[in-house]
Amino acid sequence: MKKRVLIIDESQSCIEKLTILFKEHTTLSSDVAYTYDEATSFFDANVYESIIIDHNCKAANPFIEYILEKKVEQKVILLSDTLDCPVNCEDCLHNFRFVRLLKPINFKEVLKYVNADYIFECPNKYRFERVDSLESLFDFIHLNNNFFYIEKEIIDNKILIKPKSSKSMNFKELSKIEAFVSLDYFDFNVKEDFIVEITIKSS
Repeated sequence: MKKRVLIIDESQSCIEKLTILFKEHTTLSSDVAYTYDEATSFFDANVYESIIIDHNCKAANPFIEYILEKKVEQKVILLSDTLDCPVNCEDCLHNFRFVRLLKPINFKEVLKYVNADYIFECPNKYRFERVDSLESLFDFIHLNNNFFYIEKEIIDNKILIKPKSSKSMNFKELSKIEAFVSLDYFDFNVKEDFIVEITIKSS
């Protein structure tokens, strides 16, 4: 029986890149699910070498819970652009088989983790547990796929993220940036010129 991989994603371009990658570089057959119902239906009907989930999908967290109830040893590759992980590192390392790859995704890296001979170990284990300095947060805020908020810098103990225009904002990109910022450690403000200002929260 041909080995399979399941992709859960809402981005057609990402799906196309992954399916082409598997077709050209592996013997794996790929299934694609866009919703929770499609994902559970595929999962119940097949055995998968790996499951690749974009964490932005509405189905992501409910489907991860479903996987962990049904098959805790399932290999899962989670593609993420936030610091939030649905499973804490301690539980994950001892009980599950998860790797979490931060966007922008290197698709060749995904290929490594679907290779049965590659050590399936999360490259970001414990990395997100204390992102509590401007320098560490600066490294995590990725703007590569943005077209509006495209420039960031640290000046005078502030991270400044600048828009293309000072007359408007892009709410989708702004929400994506805000998801990186723990309000336990930082203050997140949007100034009058729509520049994002991030500072260490005062004690």
